[in-house]
Amino acid sequence: MTPLKALLLEAVVEVRSLRRENEILRAKVEVMDLFACVLHTSPALKSQGMAPDVAWAMQNKIDDLTVEENRPSDKPPAEAGKETA
Repeated sequence: MTPLKALLLEAVVEVRSLRRENEILRAKVEVMDLFACVLHTSPALKSQGMAPDVAWAMQNKIDDLTVEENRPSDKPPAEAGKETA
């Protein structure tokens, strides 16, 4: 595995882990907001923004790199051996 692929895979795991933690924290905040609305009789407001999915983009790049690594070389075998040496 190339260092770039390893770094991207680690980043994907980190982003997904942080997203899960954010989901849990978002649920806690919504409960606190609900209690605040009930106590102060203000209307409940729920807002959620959308952002580009970085983990999805990184996973696609990892998949592309894997396909490129597994693609047969267009060079003759003699030239392909020189690159690895």
